[in-house]
Formats: sequence, structure tokens, C-alpha cells
Amino acid sequence: FPTRRSSDLILRKIKRPLDMIIAGMKRVEQGEEQVVIPPQKEKEFTEIGNAFNHMTKQLAAQRAENEKMAQSRQKMLLELSHDIKTPVATIKSYIYALQEQMVPDVDVPKYYETIARKADRVNTLSEDLFTMLKMESAEYQLDLHTLDLSELTRQICAEYYEEITDAGFSFSIEIPDEPVWICGDERLLARVITNLLTNAKKYNRTGNAIGLSITQTDGKYVVLCVTDDGQAIPPEIRDTMFCAFVRGESARSSTGGTGLGLAIAYAIMEKHRGELLYSRAEGENTFCIRILKSDVT
Repeated sequence: FPTRRSSDLILRKIKRPLDMIIAGMKRVEQGEEQVVIPPQKEKEFTEIGNAFNHMTKQLAAQRAENEKMAQSRQKMLLELSHDIKTPVATIKSYIYALQEQMVPDVDVPKYYETIARKADRVNTLSEDLFTMLKMESAEYQLDLHTLDLSELTRQICAEYYEEITDAGFSFSIEIPDEPVWICGDERLLARVITNLLTNAKKYNRTGNAIGLSITQTDGKYVVLCVTDDGQAIPPEIRDTMFCAFVRGESARSSTGGTGLGLAIAYAIMEKHRGELLYSRAEGENTFCIRILKSDVT
């Protein structure tokens, strides 16, 4: 049987590291970050201390990530507010000028045209923000159906063909004649494809070709790619270009836009458990969406 002295020694060996761990937990509860427990002599307490230190590091990293996301959202809302205020101010000033008959008759149609264009921009900004917020919600449910990606893409290409070619681009399309079945939200996937085509047309300032193709890989995935031969997206923004309000203005001469197009497309593909990827090769920018095929018998 242990003596009273040996029992006291054992209790002290246990109590000190336990007190240290409990004190560390209290510091974490009070909001202190990166609390570190010094190494302990006893193996059991060393493992507990290491686990505690790992936990506090993870907590600190999560807090930093949450702060970064909060700052990003705040920046997004501030930029959106600015982007809405500008066209609204123009609309108000033009309406005032028209009401006060300050506009020459010959310029009245131009004023109405500008008002309509600015109103469309405000509407686009609002719709894009609403879509982005929906995609960020964990509760948002996709309207999933089995659909033919070939036919959906064919309809979109027909709708945008004249717009793209009138802008001076050649538009090459490679879509399989047979159906390519996938499970997805048709309206949202159409949004992804149109965003990629619009992006290719809008930001291509040095080339003259846009392409779209659909391929099937190893019988499991479908890959839809939109290419353009314009200038490359700068390497310094490639890691963030799928984030809201990132624009490639420095190298691709953006003339506006909400900065939400790629972010929305990326979020939609995430909701579909798919991917949106970018690559630059042989003088072309390529954006590809990758999604699982559906077996239709």
C-alpha cells in the first residue's frame, strides 16, 4: 500500500498538470487565442496537452477564417452599395433634367435610353446578389431533374450565337448529337453556361475566337468547356477570381460588371457537387465545369 507521503506526491504530479489544463480551458472560454500548455513530464498529460494545443490552434485558425469571410462579405456589400448608388444617381439626375425640360428635344431619346440601361444594371446587381446569397445558404435546395446537357447547351448557344458573332468573334461549338444526361437544376446550370459565355465575350480584348465543347470522360463525368483566345488572367488573382467582386480589370480591361458572375457559377457547381476550373494553355483561357453523368435507361 502506498504511504501518505507517496500518495501526496502522486496527487501533486496529477494535480499540477490538471490545474494547468483547466486554467488553459478557462482562458480559452474567456476568448483568449492561441493558448499553449507547456510540455508535461507524464506521458498521459503530454498527450492531453498536445491535443489541447492542437485544438486551440484549430480554433484560432477558424476564428481567422470567420473574420476573413466577414470582412469579405462586408466588402462585397460596400461595393454593391457603391455600384447601386452610381446608376441610381444618374437616373435621378436624368429624370430631374427631363422634368425641368432642360434637355434638348434631340437628346431626349438618349436620356431615356440611358435611364433604361442604368435601371437594368440595378436590376442585374440585385438579382446577382440575391442568387449569391441563396447559394451561400446551407438550407437552399436545388430543383434537381434528369436533363439533357447537350440540348440545354444547344439552346443557349443558339440564343447567344448572334450576340457573340456580332461582337466580332468566331464561335465554334462542339456538342454531341446524342443526349448527355445529367442530374441538375436546369435554370441554375443555364446560368453557369451563360455566365461563362458572357465572361468570354466581355473580357476578350485581344483575341477573336470563342469556343464551347462538351466531352465525356471515362463514362462517369461530363465536362463542358468555354474557351477564348484573349489575354491571360493575371496569376495574382487566379486564386481569388471565383470570389465575389474579383475582376480582372488590370489585364482584361473590364468595363464594369458585378464581379459576381464567376463566383455565382462556382457556387452553383459546388451545390451540384461538381467543379468549375480555370486553365491557361496554348494561348487560350479555358473555364470547365465538371459534373457527374446520370444513367438513363
